[in-house]
Parts: sequence; C-alpha cells; structure tokens
Amino acid sequence: MQNQELVNYIFDKIDHSIVSKFKDWINSSQRFRDFAEIYKDKIKGNNKVGGALKDKQNCDEKLEDILFELEVAYLLLQNDYFSIVEYEKDKKLGPAPDFTITCKCEVAFNLEVKHIRKSELEKRFKAWEIELATQTHKLPSETLVLEPFISNVSGLNDYSDLLSRLESHQAEIIEFITEIIPDAEKSISPHKKKIYKVPEFEDKLSFELSKPFRIKSHNVLWRPLLEREVFYTQEEYKKFGDLICNPKTLNQLIAGMINVLLITTDSETHDDVDLTIQAIPKLQRFIAKDEDEFFIKKGFREGIEGFLNQYRKISAIAFVNSLGTENGAILLKNNNAECQLPEDVEKVLLASICRPTTKL
Repeated sequence: MQNQELVNYIFDKIDHSIVSKFKDWINSSQRFRDFAEIYKDKIKGNNKVGGALKDKQNCDEKLEDILFELEVAYLLLQNDYFSIVEYEKDKKLGPAPDFTITCKCEVAFNLEVKHIRKSELEKRFKAWEIELATQTHKLPSETLVLEPFISNVSGLNDYSDLLSRLESHQAEIIEFITEIIPDAEKSISPHKKKIYKVPEFEDKLSFELSKPFRIKSHNVLWRPLLEREVFYTQEEYKKFGDLICNPKTLNQLIAGMINVLLITTDSETHDDVDLTIQAIPKLQRFIAKDEDEFFIKKGFREGIEGFLNQYRKISAIAFVNSLGTENGAILLKNNNAECQLPEDVEKVLLASICRPTTKL
C-alpha cells in the first residue's frame, strides 16, 4: 500500500489537521509508516477515526484526541531505544493501555495517553479571532498589518463578560477596523506603527496597525493575537484529578507491569502546576482525611482503599504541554507503585517526549 493509499484508507476524505500531520509523519519516518500500516484497521476503526466521524457533535475534538495519541507513537518511534511499540495490544481481552513498549534493555512498560481538551472559553475565543481575521483580511490594503491586543483582564468573570461582549459586538468591531484603515494608510510611515483603541472596551481591546515592510499585498494582513493574559478559570486542576481518579483510566492499566499515564494538552490554561501543586495534593488530602465518600462518588465502591489499589498500578504520571511552555513537560514517579519505572528508561522517555523531570 502506497503512502497516499494508506492515508485514504484510514481517513477517506476527512478535512482535519490530523490528515496533514499523519501524512508528514509517514513520509518522514519509516518506523511510523510501518506502525501505521500494521495498525491501520485499529486507527480507522469504530473506537478511533470511524467512531469520531459518527459523532458529528464532537468529531473535531475526538479527532484531536486521536491526533495526540498518534503523535506519541510518532515520537516514540523516532528513538531506536524503544525497539517495539505495540498499539492497543490486549484490547480484545478487555480494557488495555494505548501502547505497550519494549526497550532495548528488554524492559517493557505500558503507556496510556489522555488528552485534556481546550476549555469552552478558549474555543469560543479562537472562533471569535478566526472570524475577525477572516473578515479583516478581506479589506483592501497594499501595506498594512493589523495585530490585536487584549489586556487588563483578570479573573474568570471579567474575561467571560468581555468575551461575550466581543462576540456580540463583532460586527461593530469589524466596522471600526474598516473605518481606521484609511487613516492608517495616510498617517503611518513605512516601518512605523499606530495604536487604535476600540471605543467602549475600557482599554481592554486595541489594534496595532503597522507598515513593517515595503512588499505590497492586496489586503490587510492579520498577525495572530500574541499579547493578552491567559484566561485561567482556576478550575484547571480538576481535569487532571478527574483523569487520575477515574476507574476507567486506571482499568486501562495492567497490574504487575510498569504503567505510565501520559497526559497531553494543547490548552494554554492547563499547566504542570495544576497537576503538581493542586490535583495530586488535593487527592492526598482526601486520603489523609479518610474522605471515603469522595472516592465512592468517583466510582470506587470501596472508597479510598479501592482507589489506592488501582492507583498503585501507576508507576509514573507524565505531562506534556504541546505549546512548549517553559515547564510544559514533567514526569512524576509514584513511589508506592507496584512496579517502578527504571531511571534509565525514564530518562529516555523524557528525552523522547518531554523535557524537565520532577519527582513526587
């Protein structure tokens, strides 16, 4: 099967970033291409791409989940230290981890990948920005570049309110941009810039128009919004806790083996501190206070004891933030695990998919 045939077989005519990235991976890595050929039916199947396509409402998000999972396979297969990477090896026998990996040192471990999706606020803002960029790029100009700025925002309520106003006033904002273009064309010299504050947005929204180069274009060029606060909800840690303290997640792991839970995200609001400073310490406090009811509500019939029996299967928790932030990759070892992750394997794993290392 040729590369394009493989792509067509798995994805048919899907219009999603997963297709272009998958193409890049199979074209650049023979090992990943072989992996994709072996497991093409699993990737295409009802539990993966096929299932995502049937769920029209959540299709894009489910495809992104699969994308992050396949990216992990691609990264692992770039390192010869991982001599065998198997995909959903024992799925026919019941719940099983995403990957079973055999190292050159003959150590084998399981890897379960979970993806934290963007928050609703992030998705709404991105949709607003894309629409504004699309409409702005229709405006004629030979030299202008426009860059939006959002500032002076703090707290969930402030941002939520601001986002609602941005959405409801989108037409007026586009009209404002249209009106300032002629002034910018006349008043801005080459390699200079000018700031325009949007009325009624209390200095929270402004646009910088500039003429950074002499090369002529036909329309206003949009520069993605770079300067703005990160709109945290202060509830980010809950998604980490919900993944860790979840019978479905822990049932995927195999007792008596090394198991690594890898949490990935492309959300700018979810970071390592949500895992290390909030999620895990909160679980530890619930355990220390004998809060059986909390764990029973999470689905562990035997409460704390039931959770701990399952949690011991986790040898380590890794977190990878695909945005590449300074502390966007860590690994936490569970010192109470049934099986410990060897230090040499840990180092290679981190070198392959992560950067800094932290220990519990």
